[in-house]
Amino acid sequence: MTEFIKKLISYLRLYITVKKKIPKINCYDNFTLFNYYSLRIKKLILLLLRRINKNEYKQIKTKLNQKKSRLKKRLGIAYNVFDGYELLESSIKTVRDEASFIVVVYQLISNYGEKADNELEETLFRLKQNKLIDELYCYTPNLKDPQACEREKRDIGLILAKRARCKYYMDMDCDEFYIKDQLRNALDYIKYNKIACSAVSIIEYLKKPTYQLANGYIFSPHKDYIFYCPFIMKIFKFKYNLHSNKNFSCLVDPTRGLNAGEKFYLFSKHDVAMHHMSTIRKNLEKKFNNSNLNKGANRSTIKSIQDEIIKFNYEKNIEKRSIFNGIVVNETDNIFDIPEMTIKESTIKNK
Repeated sequence: MTEFIKKLISYLRLYITVKKKIPKINCYDNFTLFNYYSLRIKKLILLLLRRINKNEYKQIKTKLNQKKSRLKKRLGIAYNVFDGYELLESSIKTVRDEASFIVVVYQLISNYGEKADNELEETLFRLKQNKLIDELYCYTPNLKDPQACEREKRDIGLILAKRARCKYYMDMDCDEFYIKDQLRNALDYIKYNKIACSAVSIIEYLKKPTYQLANGYIFSPHKDYIFYCPFIMKIFKFKYNLHSNKNFSCLVDPTRGLNAGEKFYLFSKHDVAMHHMSTIRKNLEKKFNNSNLNKGANRSTIKSIQDEIIKFNYEKNIEKRSIFNGIVVNETDNIFDIPEMTIKESTIKNK
């Protein structure tokens, strides 16, 4: 009971902090019912005046269906951002059609005290102006406990989605991507079957968005290691829920577990998967330096994996398939249209 009271007090403190910083948000703001019906009337008038061709009619109909779908599902997505922002726009475009509300909780100083790039806020403000992001929240970390900071950031995203009157919630990072149709079908399945907690398999990519690991993870401690990504979660109005890895139904990031003990569903990789571009970025060293994995005995392992990624050359391995750290790498299409980028190698080589 004492532990529950402590958690409740920490939740209330967090909620008050968020409330002071950002006024109440409504996920209906960007596509109100008035906006929806005005679009329908416009379509009818254009049809009556015969001033619309088949392509325009299809475009308006698609927009109407998207608005109707968003109003029904009310999915809130919170991005956790420090580095890797060069992937953010491409990532948001894969989920924007299904999301009623997208918030980015970002920080200018990492959980390990490193400063963010100057271009970070410029990128975020541009994406907000282009309506890819609905809300921004600048988070200041407590450098004593990096993992607690990571959880707190995700809790802030959840609170903001809750205050925006969303019914469902997703945690995301800049390097996470979903296939649009798969996400839509999964959300429909969750809504219809009243699932409160879900997870998906992870498909890893190495160095380029066209190099896909056949089966396995870049940070695998052993071959039988099966790691999953928390997916769409139900938002409860009157129920206490904050991020924790305690009693979660499968192995996930300890800062992202949510709704443990509620009705759970693990999606098949063929139905929906999270495509993880974890090593596709301009500054790989910055990512690893500020990762929760980079602590204690893990540091030397992280450094050796980082060096292996830099040295990896797909063309120098097998003709049809390449191997990285004992895992098969297949060449695929760039299905998410991620721009080409070169990893900064100079700082790594000098160490």
